Amino acid sequence: MIQTVREAWELWERLDAAVQSEEVPLEEAFGRVLAEDVIAGRDVPAFRRSPYDGYALSSEDSRGASRENPAVLLVNEEVPAGSVPSLPIRPGTATRVMTGAMLPEGADCVVKYELTEFTERELRIFSPLSPGNIVEIGEDVQRGERILEAGKRIFGGGAALAAGQGLRSLRVFRRPVVGILGTGDELCEREEELCEGKILSTNGYLLSDCLRFFPILPRDFGIVRDSAEKIAERIEEALKDCDLLLTTGGVCTGDYDCLPEAMERLSAEIFFHGLPFKPGGALLCGRALGKPVFCLSGNPGSAATALLYVCAPYLRKLCGLSEISFREGYARMSEDFPKPSRRTRILKGRLSLSEDLCFEPLSNQRNGAVSSMEGFDLLAEIPAGTPPLRAGDRVKIYQIRGG
Repeated sequence: MIQTVREAWELWERLDAAVQSEEVPLEEAFGRVLAEDVIAGRDVPAFRRSPYDGYALSSEDSRGASRENPAVLLVNEEVPAGSVPSLPIRPGTATRVMTGAMLPEGADCVVKYELTEFTERELRIFSPLSPGNIVEIGEDVQRGERILEAGKRIFGGGAALAAGQGLRSLRVFRRPVVGILGTGDELCEREEELCEGKILSTNGYLLSDCLRFFPILPRDFGIVRDSAEKIAERIEEALKDCDLLLTTGGVCTGDYDCLPEAMERLSAEIFFHGLPFKPGGALLCGRALGKPVFCLSGNPGSAATALLYVCAPYLRKLCGLSEISFREGYARMSEDFPKPSRRTRILKGRLSLSEDLCFEPLSNQRNGAVSSMEGFDLLAEIPAGTPPLRAGDRVKIYQIRGG
């Protein structure tokens, strides 16, 4: 049985994750995970072009030019962007070109028009020029180059790179459906059901937001009461319509904690039950009916922490990402954290920038807290046995976002 978070991460490396691909238009590709490499079939740009408005010429014709003795060239023609030059550059001639225009044959440099004096037919240059100041063929993308990599998310200019190759769609991995099932007699879904001793269920919304760090489709399967039989039935029903199921609540070993028995009723393979960290170490992970089930604490802060700290690598794998490990590093605490950490403690927080890269912990790290969780994007791992932290202390951080 797995005993540590590191062992859980190693399990995710070995555990299969069924991923399927689909073709989507470029307009819908942002944030998706590419299912196959994209190889450039053409150079970009496909022709030599001007980086700015000016004159294309042979640098040889500017040799020895000065303010007192300018080089004087005849202007062949004007070539706007999108047009093709009709005349080559011959000794003693130049062509007026606009930004992005194709350069005529024989040109090896472009001079900005404001550095010259010119008329419609004549150009004067006042200093020698060197070959260059040209956007060469393939300067951005070369034919045969891998421009997009399978297993990576499509961000930034990914769709633009594909469009530059004439593509109008990309093959990406299907967004997995991750179900969320709340358990507990104390939960109710609507305010009109709220009475003394009951609480409104928020975990479905919180975990859905956490899942949106990844290219995942969350699906809320509502609430089921504290009954191992009913929970097992709802898990079996939900697994028909999702790729992975999250449950919240009832995961410990108390009289009303029914998840372990429910998983036993489903003949589930249990990977681990409880890990030594807080908050959220009370979790159970296994596989039922061939699909993973992650059973998390009913406390919102604990559930979100366990999902992102323990289970995020498998979520990345389920999305088809080639790199499933955390991006990790170190940052300075932006403020004091006054509690000692008798066991490994996970803090949720945000990136802040001052003179150093800083970790800004959320104002409320309690197990049941939701109020301070808006906008967090990092986890900090505080080793067991660490005394209270002071501002400026160095901590290990993990980036949450998937890919």
